[in-house]
Amino acid sequence: ASFCAFTAEKHRIDVLQLYLMEFRMTQSSQIAHTCTMTERRNTRVILAITFIALVTWGLAIAKWGLPALFLPAVCLVPILMFLLVLISRG
Repeated sequence: ASFCAFTAEKHRIDVLQLYLMEFRMTQSSQIAHTCTMTERRNTRVILAITFIALVTWGLAIAKWGLPALFLPAVCLVPILMFLLVLISRG
């Protein structure tokens, strides 16, 4: 019986320690992750532009089919080639 009581007491301490650790992490993350209105607006703008681009691409695929699927990749080849050269030259 004493072994079970010891185990239960140890379990309560572990749970309490985990709770306190989680509380401290939550408090510090709330302080560290406060976003300004500018950051929120910038995030919304980026997400809106991404969403509009994906919807436009989807509509192009629906209208023109397979060529519209590959067209963005073909257009990105020169840009990515330039970036590879820029990275390799340092």
